[in-house]
Amino acid sequence: MSRVTMPYGGEAWLITGYHEIKEFLADPRFSSRWATEPDTVRVTPLPLSPGNLLSMDPPDHGKMRKIVAHAFRPRIVSDLTDRMRELVTTELDAMEEAGPPGDLVQRLAIPLPVRMIVELFGVPYEERAEFRRYSDVFVATSAHTREEVNDARDGLEQFLRKLISIRRASPSDDLISVLIEALDAGR
Repeated sequence: MSRVTMPYGGEAWLITGYHEIKEFLADPRFSSRWATEPDTVRVTPLPLSPGNLLSMDPPDHGKMRKIVAHAFRPRIVSDLTDRMRELVTTELDAMEEAGPPGDLVQRLAIPLPVRMIVELFGVPYEERAEFRRYSDVFVATSAHTREEVNDARDGLEQFLRKLISIRRASPSDDLISVLIEALDAGR
């Protein structure tokens, strides 16, 4: 454990050991809901929204994790693994072809998670740039103002609400449809 200064809200403890993190997360004296408070110490300009999986405590967190875990069916995980391998191979090949210097952060670390999320969620191809625009601002830790992050969060929430509405009316085999099915079934 080390004392660190966070970009927003002051100082915090940084825990890096697996067992220490596991012990901390299991300790009922600490609450994930604190991350929703306006004066909470954090990395991002805005606190988490209530109802976010990252801001839930037991038993709500356990119930939601069970639903989400159910959504990761073996076929979905296998398809994602294959798709991620394909995307990484394509990017590494393109970097090799372009020659040095190669920037793994710009070519993989930043875009790959978003690409996997849009595929996992079944975001239509023509709307992926919009999703990425919102998510890039929303997850940035210091590049944007509080207002820009808030606007991106609102835009992302509206985008996802629209996608959920579409999937509720016309289910697919993406994660959004599987989560809707699981939530409706009360799993």
